[in-house]
Amino acid sequence: VTGKTNDVYQGEVLPAPAVVVKGVDAQVTGCDPWGRDYSIQKSVYTAVKEARERVWVTTPYYAPPEHLQEVLEDAAKRGVDVRVLVGGKGTTDPPIMRFVQRNWFPSAVASGIKIYEYKNKGEVMHAKMLTVDGTYSSIGSYNLDLLSDRILEANLAVTSNPLTSLIEQQFLHDLSLSAPIVLSQPYEHPLTYAATKISLGIYTTARWALGGDYDLVDM
Repeated sequence: VTGKTNDVYQGEVLPAPAVVVKGVDAQVTGCDPWGRDYSIQKSVYTAVKEARERVWVTTPYYAPPEHLQEVLEDAAKRGVDVRVLVGGKGTTDPPIMRFVQRNWFPSAVASGIKIYEYKNKGEVMHAKMLTVDGTYSSIGSYNLDLLSDRILEANLAVTSNPLTSLIEQQFLHDLSLSAPIVLSQPYEHPLTYAATKISLGIYTTARWALGGDYDLVDM
């Protein structure tokens, strides 16, 4: 697929597709902080902002940048079915990220987002997928976490009912192997609380070393 991926979007979920293959409209989107390309984040942000029925996310770690956190929580507050599937105990790699993401859980759950931990022991959950309303999908290397904003990533954004249907089926299958997070769980034990806060400090230090923040104007 060829063509620019960092065009400014004019109120559409995706720019004009660079190529159409067997009726599937697809666009390669990227994250390149050195080139100021944040088309993955912009595509996801726009799709979630326009969501009316459901937003289903699979990500190894849930530690989204502020603008994506806000748009997901706003969607849940207006009644959209927002579900997020993340790695759990024994299924997260690296294990520290299981504690890092717990810092984002209280706000997410309070907004109405349903979060599930993958429990299929012996398997590491490392998929990165997002679907919106059965018509939009984004799949690739981008984790829904702050560090992915500071490195090179690539996703394929697709507006295709058949493909999105397959991704939704996979999501529901993985959800059957998961358990929901409830608001009281993130700090169920003092040692868990300590690990959560210490890991956040390590994580934010690493992110600071990779570079500063950006906002929607940059994308």
